[in-house]
Amino acid sequence: MSDSKKIAIILHVYYIDLWDYFEKKFKNLETPFDLYITLCDEVEDISSQILKSFPKAIVYKYPNKGQDIGPFLKVIKDIRHKDYDYLIKLHTKKSENFELKYQPKKGALWRDELVNSLISSDKTITNNISILEETEHKMCGSKKWLRENNSFIGGTMFMVDFKILSSCLTDELIDKWYAKMPRGYVQDHSFTHTVERLLGKLIIDKGYKIKGVNFCDIS
Repeated sequence: MSDSKKIAIILHVYYIDLWDYFEKKFKNLETPFDLYITLCDEVEDISSQILKSFPKAIVYKYPNKGQDIGPFLKVIKDIRHKDYDYLIKLHTKKSENFELKYQPKKGALWRDELVNSLISSDKTITNNISILEETEHKMCGSKKWLRENNSFIGGTMFMVDFKILSSCLTDELIDKWYAKMPRGYVQDHSFTHTVERLLGKLIIDKGYKIKGVNFCDIS
């Protein structure tokens, strides 16, 4: 099924040491996808390294504004005219709060739970497409991190119906949200975190649901 669907993956790379983590996962996939990478202009530019592995990837560089969500909105504005069926949003998550900062294994586990529910294997992608195509759910992500009455995915990594999301995220709305986002890392309660929830609300307000999923083993 996934071979006949057009998939875009948007990955925000702030922590460049985690590029290898995602590179390996992408290379293990046979499912076709277009890759969009956003980089922060405050860290080392690894564009050449990315393009060496994925020559067709499109790489953007943005200010450190809105954490992973600000660059994501910028890319949506740029590709909204494209004929994708599904979109996967990812980022190089590292938790900066005290608990996870001093328990790196726990932080890595959170990242794995979010990422593996989306791109652990071709089977995972196919199963998620089936959910979005055949049910009333039009966004999905890690079941463990489905939050607040199933209204958003904590950690903001998800797969979504591209046409529904892009129709909701008008250029005017993107510009309005982006302008209100703070620069740099803000741990909690910023407008960036509000948008994390608003992305889910867009799907809910259209009359659809968000599904919590587990990752599928390759075997």
